[in-house]
Amino acid sequence: MTDDYLGQLFILGLSGKGLSSEFEGFFSGNRIGGVILFEENFEGLADLRRLTSHLRSLGEVPPFVMIDQEVRGVNRIEENMPSLTDDALSNSLNSSLKVQEAFSQTARTLKDSGINVQLAPVVDLPGGADYHVLKGRCLGEDSKLVAQLGAVAVEAIQSEGISACAKHFPGLGKAQEDPHFKLARVETSREEWSQTDALPFERAISEGVHFIMSTHVICSPLDESLPATLSSRVIDDCLKRELGFEGLIITDDLTMRGISESHSIPEVAVEALTAGHHFLLICKDFEAQKEALEFVRKAYMNRNLNRERVDQTISKILDFKKKYVNS
Repeated sequence: MTDDYLGQLFILGLSGKGLSSEFEGFFSGNRIGGVILFEENFEGLADLRRLTSHLRSLGEVPPFVMIDQEVRGVNRIEENMPSLTDDALSNSLNSSLKVQEAFSQTARTLKDSGINVQLAPVVDLPGGADYHVLKGRCLGEDSKLVAQLGAVAVEAIQSEGISACAKHFPGLGKAQEDPHFKLARVETSREEWSQTDALPFERAISEGVHFIMSTHVICSPLDESLPATLSSRVIDDCLKRELGFEGLIITDDLTMRGISESHSIPEVAVEALTAGHHFLLICKDFEAQKEALEFVRKAYMNRNLNRERVDQTISKILDFKKKYVNS
């Protein structure tokens, strides 16, 4: 495989409403793997359908079209969308049914709107502080309950014909920092991590979740020094080999200060691929997007990236798209 398909490794955000001509040319000319959409990119479901239809028309390889629609705290679409309250999840007898109904309805609407990857469920365990980045986003406080409800959500989403993405591996709940602003750190034992934060991800994997998103956190029992974004111990050794995940792994946004303050975005892109990620998520910063792709291309051509592994990653992405993504 040549470097012509390196764009498949990138999921990019848009700046403002719709597509600029410059972004459109970059997107189609580099066979970009997909986009992530935010509320600022469209006005209502009808406009969203027009946007996603246009995106699908831009190239020979259908793009992933992703959106954060968590049904809990973070939702980019309000129109005709359910929302799960804390009260809805408080009754263990009814919570599975409510989760199933809410995520099924959401996935149907997303599919009808041209979205093919729902960046949900959040299967982190919640943090204790009121200001925590996960406040109001989690499916419960107990690891076994979150694992159960997360699996229900994955099944509900994927049974409607789009992909689910469990996030944020290896778990943010025990961190005090918000990776949007600062590199997060989790201090715990390997046994404690395995019995708590790992359980919902293991259950999602057993349910056949298509995607897992990592995050910018140093999880001490897995890697004392590197954040998950850059760590082959976390991604290759733990997530793939130990937990047995065979799906697609995407970074969290590489423009977040938790990772970009201490590393350049192009360098992070190469290191994240080396760690075992399949996709690089870069939201809204068009210059950073262009620079990262060019840096990855040079690393590929100079063999600073393992070419055979990158080629295998691209083949895996294209095979997945043939199976699951309609043009």
